[in-house]
Amino acid sequence: MLLQTISHRRNSLLLVATATVVVILLTGHFFLRVPNGGSQRLLAPDDQPQERHPITTLILEAETYWHHLLSKRTHELRDAASQYRWRRKRHPPPGFDEWFQYAQERDAVIVEDLFDQIYHDLNPFWSMEPKKIRQLAAGFELAVSVRDGHATYRTDHEGKRMTLWHNLVDTIAQHLPDLDMPLNVMDESRVVVPWEQIDEAIRIESATRNQPPPAEVITAFPKYSADEGREDLVPQPQWLRSGSYWDLTRVGCPPTSPSRDVPPLRDFNEPPDLPTGYPENSFE
Repeated sequence: MLLQTISHRRNSLLLVATATVVVILLTGHFFLRVPNGGSQRLLAPDDQPQERHPITTLILEAETYWHHLLSKRTHELRDAASQYRWRRKRHPPPGFDEWFQYAQERDAVIVEDLFDQIYHDLNPFWSMEPKKIRQLAAGFELAVSVRDGHATYRTDHEGKRMTLWHNLVDTIAQHLPDLDMPLNVMDESRVVVPWEQIDEAIRIESATRNQPPPAEVITAFPKYSADEGREDLVPQPQWLRSGSYWDLTRVGCPPTSPSRDVPPLRDFNEPPDLPTGYPENSFE
């Protein structure tokens, strides 16, 4: 019984200590227990900002930035289209009005800034001919296709991931144009493009980005042409299945990256050399 009581008290003290640490990290307020059962605040962010905990600073900065983003939220189609043109330097694509209505009906938060990562990832594809992209997509072995508002899929082996992707796309297929959507069902990246090639693609995209007169802009996607999707028009990808994984991946790093020119580790008898000091832009 005595051992159970000691264990219970020890667990209670551990719980209190853990809760105290969480409060300190999340709020930056430090408290001292006083004999009369109360508490006295020793440090608060507003009182002594020079001694504010780094995590508190990050939380406050994140909250400020988030409220700034929410102030840009759009509730009307005209405002959303205007924000799109201002931030993307392009006209909204066909179906933008349907997408906006779909999002509004589901109480989605529409802030154009929140889509920056998606457009950053898609920018290199603007340097390619659309026909070439369609041919490459048609020749990929794993893909979800949409034709006339209905989704199908092809795969080299049955698996839950392809089925889940197909079911997801099929729920909005009636709103999508004819397309082939290549998919990577692996847990890791399947393609690494050399940094110089991506950099050149982004340069081309930036130089060719424009907003033509509205009269010259299409308002509906054309139907898919079977000739454009023939997989025999382009060579099939040849996957590398051997060699150093490090050599395959480091080409995607910028030339100034510390990892770009580091050779793969050959001797595993000794620990690798790791950088010392604080990472750039971190708290010291």
